This record gives sequence, structure tokens and C-alpha cells, in this order.
Amino acid sequence: MQHMKSLSHTLADAVCSWFPHELPSPGAGNGALSELYCFDLGTNTGISRLRFGAPLESCTLHLATRQELEAQRRQGKERTLDIRFERFFKLLLKFIRPGVGIVIEDVGFSTSRMQSQLWGSWRSALWAVAVLRPGVRMFCVPVGTLKEFATGDSSAQKLAMAQALAKHRPQDYKLVQGEIEKVDGTIADDNEVDAIWLALYAEAVERGERSFLGVYQRKQLKAAERREKKAQRRLKARLKSAAKAAQIKAKKRAIRTALRSLGTCCGVFRKHVRHQAVCRKCGARVAMPKISPLSGQSDPPSVGWPLSPVLQSTLAASTDPSHDICASGEPSIKMPDFAN
Repeated sequence: MQHMKSLSHTLADAVCSWFPHELPSPGAGNGALSELYCFDLGTNTGISRLRFGAPLESCTLHLATRQELEAQRRQGKERTLDIRFERFFKLLLKFIRPGVGIVIEDVGFSTSRMQSQLWGSWRSALWAVAVLRPGVRMFCVPVGTLKEFATGDSSAQKLAMAQALAKHRPQDYKLVQGEIEKVDGTIADDNEVDAIWLALYAEAVERGERSFLGVYQRKQLKAAERREKKAQRRLKARLKSAAKAAQIKAKKRAIRTALRSLGTCCGVFRKHVRHQAVCRKCGARVAMPKISPLSGQSDPPSVGWPLSPVLQSTLAASTDPSHDICASGEPSIKMPDFAN
């Protein structure tokens, strides 16, 4: 027990340069959040503090050594009172003051039942402190969301997170042999890197670029996005079908106009058969005017006699922009720009 106390003091000394020393009066903490503490929970817990207008600070809390964990396992104390929970909870009670915000990386899975139970206990410690300290608010950032924010890839590895941090803040962090070196020369492990990214995500929330959403809100948002994409696909298909139908209709109208422009044969109008105008009675064939497959408009017929005024007006009407065919020859139904 004495060794546990000394280790707790060691942990406190490791972060006392920037953890708050004095708690404000009981009535404080009812306004806006003055600062945020970001945690990447684990045996080696990454932690960062974000005070708006002040430099970002970070470190790693080593809650237990391998020897201590092995001794605890042999004594069966990992089920009664895990030393990592006790140390973490005492540190929170000592340093978390009222009116601050807490941001954690919200894990979606774990490799073992013991790991998930242990992570849940650390989160419970944060919950307890949020209850005991007035005005403390908690926020969660899913693992995939944080990785996507940092690297653009929701399944990025630890090295990619470090590389992205060195690229994003080259004045504060430098990548040395796959590890992050801070301005003071100390090395930030992957837990501390995640905690730093949590603080940067919180800054993006402050700027209005991102948001803290709960599990239910995230599910609802994804469901709404799926519905919107499905509705857009249906709308696009309907508009495409309508445009195709309008094009076919316009082409048929142009063919009828072209047939009428050729006049009658044997007292009847010809019919269109494979790019030719065929008399319905005698079967005489006449070349059809060329019809554009896209616009449905026909070129003036190549006939050797002048057209009657009625046929001229009919042919002119087929190319009139007031019809449902645009002056450019495209259907009047416009497809929306889904790229935006």
C-alpha cells in the first residue's frame, strides 16, 4: 500500500506542472467551459489539456508497471480493486476541478472481456468525478471519427496518426524514427498522440467545424444520410428515365414532321422504315431526311419540289424552342448536379 501511495505521488509530480493545484469555490463552473482534459484511457493513459488561448499540454500517465500487474494477478486483486482504477480515480479527484470539460476516445470494440471491463472502470471513474465536481461535462469521440479527422482514414494505424500530427503541427511536433518528439525534447507515445488529437478535435468543435454527437445521434445521422442517398439515387433514376422518354418523344415528332414534309404518295402519307419513307400502298421508297439521334431534330428534306405553306409551318414548329425540346437540342428536363 505504501508503494502505491508513492507511485501516486510520482504520477502527480509528473503532471503537476500544468494540472490545477487549487479548486475554485463551490459556486464556480456554471458558465462556459474554461478548459478541456482529453484522455486516451489505458494502463498508459494519454492525457492532454486544452485551455483556449494557451499552448496545448500533454503527457502520458503510467498507472502500473508489469511487475505490479503480475503481483496483483497472483493475489487475485484485479477483481476486487484494481490498482490502476484506484490510482486513476485519486488523480482525477485531486486535479479535476468544477466547470471543466472531459473528452475521451470512445472505443467501439476490445480484444478481450477483461480489457473491456477495465476500460469501463476507467470511464466509470470519470463519470464519478463528473458527478462529484459541479459543472463538469463529458464528451466522447469515436475511434474511427478521430482517425478520420486526423488522417482522412477511419482505419489509420498508429504511425499514420503520428505522421499526421507532425505534418499538422510541425512547429510543435517532429517525427523521429516513427515517434513524435515534442519541443522540449521528450517523446510522446501513441497514447499521448491520441490525446493530442482529441484536443485538436475539440478545437475544431469550438470553431464549429466538428461536433460532439452521442451514439444515438450518430446512428440517426447515418440513417438520415443513407435515406438521403437513396432518395437521390431514385430521383436521378426518375429524371434519367424522364429525359430518355422526352428524347424518344421528340425523335418521333421529328420523324412525323419529316414524313409530312415529303408529301403524300398514292394519296396517303408515307411511313418510316429503316431510315426510309415507304409508301403504304405502292411501296415506293424515298430517302428520309437525316435526324439527329440526340436531339431528335431533322435536317431539311432533300426534295425537288417546294413545300406548301402548311408543311413549312409544320417543319418550323418542330424546331421551335418553345416546344419541350431545348434550343440546344437537349430535353427540357435538366439533371441535378449531384457532385455538390
